[in-house]
Amino acid sequence: MSDSYHDGCFLCVAVRGVSTLDWIDRPLLLDPRAGVVLAGAGALVPGYALVAPRAHVGSLAEAVTDRRFLRFLDDAVGFVEERFGEITFWEHGGVLAEVPSSACVEHAHLHVAAGSFEFVTGAPVRARGRLLIDTVRQGRGTAPYLLHGGTGRDCVLTDDPAVPQYYRRQLAHAVGKPDHWDYAAVRGEEHAEATMRLLLGNFTGAARR
Repeated sequence: MSDSYHDGCFLCVAVRGVSTLDWIDRPLLLDPRAGVVLAGAGALVPGYALVAPRAHVGSLAEAVTDRRFLRFLDDAVGFVEERFGEITFWEHGGVLAEVPSSACVEHAHLHVAAGSFEFVTGAPVRARGRLLIDTVRQGRGTAPYLLHGGTGRDCVLTDDPAVPQYYRRQLAHAVGKPDHWDYAAVRGEEHAEATMRLLLGNFTGAARR
């Protein structure tokens, strides 16, 4: 598995704890050997985080071949769930190649949002299971995939219809903001601050500079 560093990748920078990052991209939980948790830019709800591996790889299916990240992912999702309560998570699993996919960032990451949301896709189901780790392992290969699950629900891995930010579009509709699906266009700073308060407990916004 590649562990290459990409200067233009905000997740590569975040996992190395670089202090020059924009406040919204700074690590909230960090193991520089394994991965990082940060508030998700474009947060659609108060309680929206990203969990990413150290390695610059296209999908979590590839990242969990690293035992350190596998443990980090399990611990990080558990930590976020403790703080958020009921959660919904998803991944637009891509590949590091010019293959159309729903992923808009090449560096693999899991979205975790506070609340229970139902996602649907007409794409064929490739795997289903109770455990995130076991299900995401089934995505290994050369084809992009979609993954979603949540508290008390099965994880479902399907083929990827190659619609940019596929599940973010569904979440945007679910929260009544269908035009806010693009994270690059809507930063969601108030929700990012709420995420930091939920995860850190004492965030006051002083870091916004």
